[in-house]
Amino acid sequence: MAFTTEFQRRDFTGPIHPGLPIQPKRLSWTAFGGPDTADLIMTGPPEQLLDMTALLRCGVTIRDSLGEPVWWGFVNEVRIMLEKVQIQVAMKDLANQVKVQYTFISPDNHLGDQLCTSAARDVRSQNEYGVKETVLLRRNIDETFAENLRDTFLTQHAWPVSALDQRTEQGSPRVLLRCTGWFNSLSWRAYENTEGFYANYGPGPGSFAFGNSNSAKYAGQSFTPGADGALKYVYFMLRNVGGATRTITARLHPNDPWYPGAVLATSESFDPGGLPSTAYTWARFTFTNPYPLTGGTHYWITLNPNGVNGAEYFMLRLDENMTYTRVTVGIMTRRRTCGISTHRVTVLIRCSGSCVYRTPLSNWGWLPLPAVSFFPE
Repeated sequence: MAFTTEFQRRDFTGPIHPGLPIQPKRLSWTAFGGPDTADLIMTGPPEQLLDMTALLRCGVTIRDSLGEPVWWGFVNEVRIMLEKVQIQVAMKDLANQVKVQYTFISPDNHLGDQLCTSAARDVRSQNEYGVKETVLLRRNIDETFAENLRDTFLTQHAWPVSALDQRTEQGSPRVLLRCTGWFNSLSWRAYENTEGFYANYGPGPGSFAFGNSNSAKYAGQSFTPGADGALKYVYFMLRNVGGATRTITARLHPNDPWYPGAVLATSESFDPGGLPSTAYTWARFTFTNPYPLTGGTHYWITLNPNGVNGAEYFMLRLDENMTYTRVTVGIMTRRRTCGISTHRVTVLIRCSGSCVYRTPLSNWGWLPLPAVSFFPE
């Protein structure tokens, strides 16, 4: 059966005419996704063969003798075989969006939290080849190391790199195009929960509003560190309602008891402009001068929304499935409790020196909150 092969530009704006004869050698399909792989051979003068590297990630459609499309995908690899050498360029090592997922070890030598950096992107490469994401997995590193690793990896892999090898097979100069069906490009992106909520996932996770009225002005979390250290970062899962622009700060308090005492330390101001309005995301609060914590001492972390506005406020993500009983969450303005709820929330507290605090009942650094209390103005 005679086949004809068509190439499209990477941005699908029009056809490409290589000007060389093309012979399909092998086509395959799968039950899931249809077209799977295709090997195409091109022959011609060596100087024209070298130009075929420009076909990488271009679209491919193969038609039968009746003009019907029987295979479609993109050029995944270009291999140019000359007299004694071969030149190869491929999509497999390209990564123009990079994240690093990493873990900590807590001061008492237990596995701490699992975190992920924000994505670093090369927009020019994405516009040229599409978004191709890589998530690197590392253990026992800190945030600075993870971000440096992410940026270095992106610099080295954002664009295709040609490899020169000795040719092992005989024959006239030619190009081998190894193509892949479009369905396989789904593997270019890592799955991401758009709600941004992974820890202790269970049925019916809920939320609470704070900063919207004087009866629910602040949000707070109590915790007891398992070892001495210094508080560096606190993460709350938040979203922004109504486009609130006033900054938020996190504050550390002693337990006084059952409610937060005097402020011991205050974080840098957090700009809520980047918080989503519908989904939730982890918001990081940084203590510029890490505050020393004593193992076994009960503390509170609270969020100060810097004012009250019934139309512009914040939502705190809660987890109704948690069953731990040795820490407490509060929604408050001052000290008097006016209500109790059975909802839970997750908060991550991280100290300086690449360590993570965990509660005695939690092996993962997530500080569960067994009750929500309301403290009116």
